[in-house]
Amino acid sequence: MQKYLVTTIDCDLRNDTVETRSRTLDALLSAFEDGGLAGHTTWFLNENHFFITENHEAFLRESCRRGDTIGVHDHVDFVNGKSREPSLHTWFARSLFVVRRWLNDHGYPDEIICHRMGCLYQRTECYRARATLGYRVVSEVYPGQKGVDHAKEPAYDNRDIPPGIRPYRHNPADFANYCSRQGHFLHTPICHMGMANLNFTAIEQWLATAGANRLEAIPLVWLFHPYEVTPWIGGGWGEIDAGLVAKLRENISRLIQDYRLEPLNLKRCAELFGD
Repeated sequence: MQKYLVTTIDCDLRNDTVETRSRTLDALLSAFEDGGLAGHTTWFLNENHFFITENHEAFLRESCRRGDTIGVHDHVDFVNGKSREPSLHTWFARSLFVVRRWLNDHGYPDEIICHRMGCLYQRTECYRARATLGYRVVSEVYPGQKGVDHAKEPAYDNRDIPPGIRPYRHNPADFANYCSRQGHFLHTPICHMGMANLNFTAIEQWLATAGANRLEAIPLVWLFHPYEVTPWIGGGWGEIDAGLVAKLRENISRLIQDYRLEPLNLKRCAELFGD
């Protein structure tokens, strides 16, 4: 069985200053370069909230130079099943337009096919709005897990979806149908969320399940955030912690060396598993 590591970064830059945010991004770029993930990383840019194209051009230039995948990450809160945003399409279109314009203005391919919702929200209306904008690859389903948003409202419930499944296709209304092989979106399920607390038991469970299902290949999607290399101190995210960066490097090494996972960005993953 061919095993792939798909490292995805949700760029919620919650540190207090632009300078600290830049240093966290640089720390990740350095760790990925040394660990063999350069060109094999996927960055989901939270442009609407953190203005990444305006504040972090050096980071974007370097990630594009390496050949990383650039996607978009939008946070939308729901209350009682209804979006707080007056128009999901407008909200999603705004971030997509800004990121695409930056790529085009700087001579990089401006096709953006990958999107992930903040808090891993799964709503038919979210998928429908993104489909109209041309997104084709999504990644919110977290098998076996249930989650809430920042206000403790329900965000998703995937406890009936088994781990170890391969990417599947679906339309906006049937995003939980992990057996589907047809539809607008290719869904790349998440194996683990979190940087330092990487659950290797979950990794082994995914691999064992995929093997039992006789899958020829399986991508393991790893999700975390830049601020996770900084500790939470006094109600906010602090400066970069060398120990946390070292833990990130250790986890990357273990995934590639011990588990023999081949690094893969999400665009290439879609090419391999999009049938």
